[in-house]
Amino acid sequence: MVIASSPADFRNSYKLNLESLTFIEKKVHDVSAAYIIRMISSKWFDEDKRPKTLKELARTGLEYTKQNFYWLFEKNNIDDQRLEEYFNISPESEPRKSLLRFPDIWRGYTHDDLQRELPLADQNRKILLKSLRNTDRKIKRRISKFHSNSKRYRYLVLQKEFNDFKLEIRRLAADRRQFAKRQLSIKANIRRNSWMRREPFVTPLFHDRLKRFDPRYVEFPLHHLDFEAKFYFRLEDFWMKTGDRERLLEKAREATDWPYFLEQLKNLYESNSAIVGKEYANAIGEVTNLWRNRDFASATIITIAIIEGILWNFAEHLNKKNIRIFKVKGGKKLPYRWDWKLSEYKDKNPKTKRPIVTKNKNNRLRSARELLEKTRLGAIINADFFSFLVSDFYDVRNDIMHGNFKGVDFAIEAPAVLFALYGLIEDISNYFSKYLARNSGLSS
Repeated sequence: MVIASSPADFRNSYKLNLESLTFIEKKVHDVSAAYIIRMISSKWFDEDKRPKTLKELARTGLEYTKQNFYWLFEKNNIDDQRLEEYFNISPESEPRKSLLRFPDIWRGYTHDDLQRELPLADQNRKILLKSLRNTDRKIKRRISKFHSNSKRYRYLVLQKEFNDFKLEIRRLAADRRQFAKRQLSIKANIRRNSWMRREPFVTPLFHDRLKRFDPRYVEFPLHHLDFEAKFYFRLEDFWMKTGDRERLLEKAREATDWPYFLEQLKNLYESNSAIVGKEYANAIGEVTNLWRNRDFASATIITIAIIEGILWNFAEHLNKKNIRIFKVKGGKKLPYRWDWKLSEYKDKNPKTKRPIVTKNKNNRLRSARELLEKTRLGAIINADFFSFLVSDFYDVRNDIMHGNFKGVDFAIEAPAVLFALYGLIEDISNYFSKYLARNSGLSS
């Protein structure tokens, strides 16, 4: 018995007799409840006020619940009913019954709930394990299709995250009671917190988390953007069901408040112009006018040019901060090559271990796409946004900038590149906020 035999583990916080400790250990064995009992019997009371009997402990638990429960959780019918039943149990005449009900209140489910959940947990475990295997195959198939390391980057990161998730779920699924308890805890958290109901992306449901590893979700064309939550999830659901990029962007265009968006784009640019380049103010103003006049072709072409210019300016700014991206030699931009697998520079001086550029005649940067793929810049850009830039964005960009307008719907591509421009500046801004915090000692 952990508590009864090793009271030193809890810094001798209990003043209860062996019989009481044994009862708590055998009956009140839920981890969260045991933790709270330790808290209310030690840290929150002077030593002379610590509960010395089961009655005192039951009374203290009841007082703690009355004072703190509604501060931590929102009111709802299920908890209201259970609390009323708990409050009606006298800690003086029925201390054991009161203490047995105490963990039910805090963890959000009873022993009877657990018994009802077990058959459902068995069913869900089988479905989840099958889904894990299917997702694993999908990710491996996608990785095998990419020959470029940089294009595989998002999936390599994803595979690592998925392997950790897979290990967690398999360990949990091995114990049907623990699996059922986890499901009940999730349901209780959703019931007690309206913010979890409003924002499903924070809900730790197994199937909801698993969906995030689906290649179609990873390739969601607007995955890199920070939209208002309800709007974003409607678009995401549409994409998961259809995979139709054109119709998705139509919906995004129709649902966006463009006067507000363009004003926000202007403000975002102005506040970050020292990093992304001050020369684009007039061009962004021109894009705004073109959009208002529904000249989508011109708006698209100018926005693509601005994005590429900002990428080069950002790289130059990083160079000045001694974050080495490229070196200019003989009018050519030579990359400090980046190893995507090891997350470090490929070429280093053997003595100083500092990054160097190689003299290979093919080792030069000819486009912003190569800048992202060959250098550390691609690893600094948010992984989702990087994936978008080196695939979706540049596939469209190459056709347009080489005069191949066949099949291009500029009313679709104009909002896509405007979203991309906003997302890029925002991503750069976020990076430098973290960079400044790290270098000022505000964060590790």
